[in-house]
Amino acid sequence: MSTYGFRVFELFATPLRSFDRVSFTDPEPDGLKPIIHDLAEKRVRSGGEKNEKKAIYSRFDSVRSSGWGVLITASGGYYGESAQVVDVESGEEAHSIATTDAVLRESRVLMLIPPYGETGLLVAETRGRSHLANGVLVQLNNDLKGYGVKLRTVTDLADEHAWNKFLDSEEIGIRSVELVQRTRSIDRTNFTSENVKKSTLIIDLEDDTEVKRRLRGALDELRGTKHRPSLTGMIGLSHYRDEDFDEERIIAVVDGRNRTINITSGWPAFTYTIDTEERPSDLHFVDEACEVARTTFPALNVDLASNWRPRFEG
Repeated sequence: MSTYGFRVFELFATPLRSFDRVSFTDPEPDGLKPIIHDLAEKRVRSGGEKNEKKAIYSRFDSVRSSGWGVLITASGGYYGESAQVVDVESGEEAHSIATTDAVLRESRVLMLIPPYGETGLLVAETRGRSHLANGVLVQLNNDLKGYGVKLRTVTDLADEHAWNKFLDSEEIGIRSVELVQRTRSIDRTNFTSENVKKSTLIIDLEDDTEVKRRLRGALDELRGTKHRPSLTGMIGLSHYRDEDFDEERIIAVVDGRNRTINITSGWPAFTYTIDTEERPSDLHFVDEACEVARTTFPALNVDLASNWRPRFEG
């Protein structure tokens, strides 16, 4: 069964060959948001297109606009290899997939573009961790070349904000620590002398222990400073150093859901989950996304106007 949720990206625009941000009031006279809506509508009318280099077929299925939001529903999938469709209930083969068939999966991308300033948000619907944000941006940027601008995204500040709110929860718990080796050398401690691609040491921790309290404090210290704590010392691995590992992860849990926090460098990607067994409707997805955007925009120094929140029915 799929896990539904979304990723949040900081969205901005630049000239084609520059990383200097431009205001969303450009291009004149009406700014960037109506241009993106119009270009997306043209994509809907023109049908899908294939990327022969990556063997991906993609299309825009619908576009809606309200408030600061442009909601794009897109579909994408791979082609170029034959396959079989099997009924998982009966085990019977239903039909074949030819090399020219693409199996499309629908996904949503919500762009929140203020009529002022230079910082917006892009919210990409996810199944597991997959989404169509990159494909949507590639197609829109092809069309935006005529306007001399390019849409770009970054995740650091949005993900840091998400992790900070997650860590603020009083119910957060620490479940385990994972220490990963991906490379071997003669001057490092190794789990084995055999030639292995990756080794992972998983340390499950007992509840209500000093080790868990130290790890909880280490997570709090990450906020704002991003200094890497010494996990090996905290959990009592006297024969190892932090330098012996390529990745160090803390597995935290809230409401029964695990979150993997890779403390090796920066903030890891944060995927918000939507509590549903079926794919959410447009209304449900937008409501969930906007609740997160409501706290993320101020963290990015964007003031919310009274009419910022998009309203969609159904």
